Amino acid sequence: MICAQVDTFKRSKTIKSGFTLIELLVTIGVFSILASFISLNLINPHKKASVDTQVQTLVSDIKSQQLVSVEGEAGGSPTSQKHGIFVSAGKYTLFTGNAYTPLDPNNFDVVLEGDLQLSTTFASSILLFEKISGEVTNFTSGQNTLTLTSPSGGLNKTITVNPYGSISVN
Repeated sequence: MICAQVDTFKRSKTIKSGFTLIELLVTIGVFSILASFISLNLINPHKKASVDTQVQTLVSDIKSQQLVSVEGEAGGSPTSQKHGIFVSAGKYTLFTGNAYTPLDPNNFDVVLEGDLQLSTTFASSILLFEKISGEVTNFTSGQNTLTLTSPSGGLNKTITVNPYGSISVN
């Protein structure tokens, strides 16, 4: 009888503790799904910030071109000249004069970050400001937007310029 009690006592102490394989796999699966959501949420704000930064730079360049059309360039010629922006897919070019000349050494190219694309409804892809008044040359309603797109982020910002050069961003 004492042997039977000792044997029962030994069996009660040998209870196995821990997790089963199924419990471990479910836990790892849940953590993997959570990690993928977190990484996606960390990437999207970076893309939005990149688009927002590029829009701010473009708006600043547009205002700068308009300002030098009105006031003339500091340290440059005493008379003001027309200034404008030529838009192409992955960049835009700041230029001086009545028309965009691709080989002009005074042109300044601004290359867009990453996969950002720029498109426009302006005629000939040119936004040109009149000297002294700063108004948009040959303004046509409906042909007054620049659109910055991030294909990978699905983001889209539209810059609208009115006849007087005032800018709004949507």
